[in-house]
Amino acid sequence: ILAISLQDEETMALAGKPFVKAVNPVSAEMAALRTSLVPSTLRIVQHNRNHGMKTLRIFEIGNIFQLNEGGARNLLDAYREEERLLLVLNGNYAATGYGSIGRQVDLLDIKGEVIALLSKFCLDNYRFIYYDNHEALSELCVGIEINSTYAGFFGKVRKQITDKLGIDE
Repeated sequence: ILAISLQDEETMALAGKPFVKAVNPVSAEMAALRTSLVPSTLRIVQHNRNHGMKTLRIFEIGNIFQLNEGGARNLLDAYREEERLLLVLNGNYAATGYGSIGRQVDLLDIKGEVIALLSKFCLDNYRFIYYDNHEALSELCVGIEINSTYAGFFGKVRKQITDKLGIDE
């Protein structure tokens, strides 16, 4: 997918972080720069589910925008832009058919996708770190270290968020 970096403030508030407000937004739907790829992608999942797509596999490479520590909100240099990768699995792992019972995707499925992605780039010195997460968007988080450097995390979106958006899987 390719989501626009400008989103509405309600969607950006889902991340639980202060978002970057546009000084002169084009519209209310484009009033904030995203601080995470997750909220805008959850809106895409919500849209697809409302149109009958129950099982989704989505990825996005996009930019997020954050205020630097101690930065003044009114200075352009106080913000940084970072490129991120997002993978989303939603719905059934495999199609239900004769002789097979469908099951919902889980954390181990996304872990398998991450391992496959790392192996495609010949990155074999990685490890997964299971930890309690205090992020507003996710629970059951697993951190990823590559060559002893933090590279990201994966997890399950909190039930309160999915309920709010009407995403039941």
